[in-house]
Amino acid sequence: MTEIKTENELLSAVKELRTEFEAKSQDLGKIAKIEAALDEAEKKSQTVVAERMKEQKAAQELAEKVDLLEKQLARTPVGDADKERYNAEAKAFNLLARKGAAVLNEEERKYLRTDSDTEGGYLVPQDYVREIIKNMTEISPIRQLAKVRRTSSKSITIPKRTGLPQGGWRSEGKPKVVGQSSYGQVEIFTRSLDVMTDITTEMLQDSAFNMEEEIRSDVMEDFAQLEAIAFLYGIEGLNQPEGILVNPQVPSIASGVSNAITGDNLIDLQAALKIGYNGQYLFNRRTLAVLRKLKDSTGQYLWTPGFGSIQNQINGSNYILTGAGTVNDADGVAINVGMPDVAAGTVPVVYGDFNRAYTIVDHTDMTMIRDPYTQADRGKVRFVFGRRVGGKVVLPEALVKLRTAVS
Repeated sequence: MTEIKTENELLSAVKELRTEFEAKSQDLGKIAKIEAALDEAEKKSQTVVAERMKEQKAAQELAEKVDLLEKQLARTPVGDADKERYNAEAKAFNLLARKGAAVLNEEERKYLRTDSDTEGGYLVPQDYVREIIKNMTEISPIRQLAKVRRTSSKSITIPKRTGLPQGGWRSEGKPKVVGQSSYGQVEIFTRSLDVMTDITTEMLQDSAFNMEEEIRSDVMEDFAQLEAIAFLYGIEGLNQPEGILVNPQVPSIASGVSNAITGDNLIDLQAALKIGYNGQYLFNRRTLAVLRKLKDSTGQYLWTPGFGSIQNQINGSNYILTGAGTVNDADGVAINVGMPDVAAGTVPVVYGDFNRAYTIVDHTDMTMIRDPYTQADRGKVRFVFGRRVGGKVVLPEALVKLRTAVS
């Protein structure tokens, strides 16, 4: 009995020991979980502390900036009116510093001076418009009126008939008259038009605009103006296209007065051109104003305003203000900014068939060479633009010039 009791006590002691061990193991697991939770809480606490320190630093820096600006704005008020304005300015500034310009009303905005940087100007940034203001460039319509050809050669040669067979009347038994057509040729040279322009690499890289495209666009406008002037005044011996107004073979009629033109002059121009040519008037907008003021003997304007589909007319001729008339429209009107004004000894009006009278030859369209090396030591990029174009009066009799008297 004693042995059994002892064995039972031993088993009971082992059981109690196992129970106690399991209980302690559970406590150890709980302790591990608590430690893990404490570690996680510590990490979050450190993050929160760091964020709060950052916020406090930012708030301190803002406060220092506000204090500095307030000192710059500070002045000694003198009188009630000055004190009232001072208080209003301080209120407006504080609102601006704390909540931004959106909360300010119109009256409060007035108190922030923009003409002084230290008194609010720095806080009112300018709006930047991504658009360049450009003057209007008036382009001559000669290219639309004339005949335009292309070539890959230095010049082109156009055959031209210079005479008809000279027939005649003969009597019976007499030999027939011998005659034949005669021919010549007109040679039109292509001339070089070019320009170089430099721009800093900083401007190319930092500009709000595509400066390369802006330069290209400006050069195209400039070339259009230069060639338009040459088509009127160019001298072939100076490596320019030949101008219509300087060709000595183009016939002219006299206006009869030195500083004016008349409605009769327009009729004379029409009569001077051979039948079969499609005549068009060419003059500038100031001459147009002179013509629009012309009146007949009854006081009626020669210029007839058009409405709807009816075109404006001068002396029965279509007036097209927006540019060149259609090439085959007889008696059309084209506005050319390069034509002379009505003055003594000028040619303010040309009438004729420009498509048959004048030929333009294009060798190449505008080319651009981007040269980053030549001006590299100065931090610049050079753009070289060029084109080759020629022009010449090939049929002078298809034009008539109106020339005013010298005095």
